[in-house]
Amino acid sequence: MFGYQPKRLQRITHDPAIGGVAVEFECFEPNPKYAYGAAYKPPYAPLKPLPSHIARDAPSDCPPITPVKVMPPNPPLPLEVRQLVRSLWKRAEPAQDAQRGAVRIGNTRQADQRPRMAAIRDRAANVPYKQHVSPTKADSFNEGEMSLDWKEMEKIHRVSAYTFRGDRDGPSQLLHTRGGFKPPDTRSDRSYIEGAIYDHFADYLTRRFGTTVTKPDFLAAVNQNIKDSKTFVAYMLWRKLVDKEKFHLGRMTVDECLKAYISTSTSLPVSTWFAAGRGGGTEPGWVYVTLVHGGYSVPRLSPNAGSDNHKWATGEHEIAKLGAIDPDDIVGFRHIKDCHTLDGPIYFRPEFRKLEPHPFARIFDILSGMPQ
Repeated sequence: MFGYQPKRLQRITHDPAIGGVAVEFECFEPNPKYAYGAAYKPPYAPLKPLPSHIARDAPSDCPPITPVKVMPPNPPLPLEVRQLVRSLWKRAEPAQDAQRGAVRIGNTRQADQRPRMAAIRDRAANVPYKQHVSPTKADSFNEGEMSLDWKEMEKIHRVSAYTFRGDRDGPSQLLHTRGGFKPPDTRSDRSYIEGAIYDHFADYLTRRFGTTVTKPDFLAAVNQNIKDSKTFVAYMLWRKLVDKEKFHLGRMTVDECLKAYISTSTSLPVSTWFAAGRGGGTEPGWVYVTLVHGGYSVPRLSPNAGSDNHKWATGEHEIAKLGAIDPDDIVGFRHIKDCHTLDGPIYFRPEFRKLEPHPFARIFDILSGMPQ
């Protein structure tokens, strides 16, 4: 199985960011055949500039590393998605044999209702209609307020696989403090509210109404200090719209804000690219090995396919997990020095090495620097 037998490291000084997590993992020296060096530059630079919703393109083929001890996925769509596919956004058409009922509207309306309806029409005429727009950015979609293509979810391939995900936080913070990877729709920390949520809400107001909102006014509305303010009403309506699209896989590929998915990749370079400053190449971070059960295999972008690409396609070799990834499903990690280089030991859970020797062997070499 191995041309090289992994060498366990003992009695070493662990990175402080690992903390007490070290007792849960075995520590290995990387395979020297592939070891990252200071000048090592893996051949994964973007082929060409791509639209923002596609992000970067990793040209190599990165097939999923599937578990041996886990049954192949055959799960139904999650209940929330099944309900949306079955009942939402269907155009109503009259039945061929429909009979008109006894209730009539129009000229039969009682006379005392006409002045009230006329007043409502007059008020509405003074308020120009504002075209619906997507509550979060949807630059690759033509839909207005909400997505209508929920049935596409039934066509997306599901897979169980070992994948990669980059993160700025170290293992102790991620596994013990945060409790694993949590989807954006569960986040309520102040940094997320004052950053991503404010930015998206302000962008929505600008795109739909041509208005702006300051961060202090936004925070006052979020804190419900001014419950009768227009900003508070607009914010609550916006959150309702966002909540209705959080399970939509296609919209998640455009923008993850307040969606219910965790994005992972079968490509190590894609994960390091996101963790190390999204291509800036100078910021450190960590890359984690995750076990995803029944993930959605996002359609793969082919640069030469043009309009034949699925409109949800990305170049990120993405497998999206609906819901959280628990700490027990984070089976390995390694430190990221910058966008092109990993450094330090490789850590794996002992159970993963013993129960999944074939996936372990391949992932060990990939984290050592083997091109995919």
